[in-house]
Amino acid sequence: MDLAAHTIGLDETPPAPQANAVRQAERRLSVYINPVQRRWLRGVEADALQDGVRLSTSAIVRLAIDELRIRGVSGQDLVARLAAVDDPGSPEAR
Repeated sequence: MDLAAHTIGLDETPPAPQANAVRQAERRLSVYINPVQRRWLRGVEADALQDGVRLSTSAIVRLAIDELRIRGVSGQDLVARLAAVDDPGSPEAR
C-alpha cells in the first residue's frame, strides 16, 4: 500500500498552494465582549440555528465587520463611537 495514499486518503488531495496562502494571510485575533454584546451574539447564533444554520462566534464577528465595511462605517466613526461608550455622558452614548 502506498503510504502517501494511506496518509492523505484515496479521494483526498493535498491542499492547493493558494489555499495555504489564504490561510497564512488570515490572522488570529482575540476579541473580548461585554455581557450586552454576548447576549446579542447568542441571539444571532440562536436565530441561525432556527434556520438550520450553525454559525461560529468568529463567523458572526467576521460577518459583522464585513457589514460595517459595506455600510461605509469608517474607522473614525468607530473610534468616535467607542469613545462615546467609554464616556456615558456624551450625546453619542445615548
